[in-house]
Amino acid sequence: MALTRQNWVLVDYENVQNIELDLVAGMPVHVILFIGQQQKSVPVALLTKVLAMKEQVIERLRKQTPASRPRKKRTLLSSVAAMFGKKLAAGEVESLVKQLIANGTVVVGQNDGVTYSL
Repeated sequence: MALTRQNWVLVDYENVQNIELDLVAGMPVHVILFIGQQQKSVPVALLTKVLAMKEQVIERLRKQTPASRPRKKRTLLSSVAAMFGKKLAAGEVESLVKQLIANGTVVVGQNDGVTYSL
């Protein structure tokens, strides 16, 4: 299903802790996480890791010369996986690239050609 306008996902984390954000990755969606007063812990490390990974990929792409950046989406996926020593699952790499596409850092055009707005 293609979403064309901005959408909001509201999550009551105290009652729903298994959140499948991959289902909305790359879509025009804002996620708001509500935490209750009785909530003992939230996986902040996971959230921090995701944000840090995105920034790390952007920084590495910025440091590369334009000619050395991946030119196809498939090559970009391989490059991102290699940046993290292939420690990320394929779904995590795909989600990370979808985030880069959603925020306009990466544009995938015809024939999966990639351009960058760094």
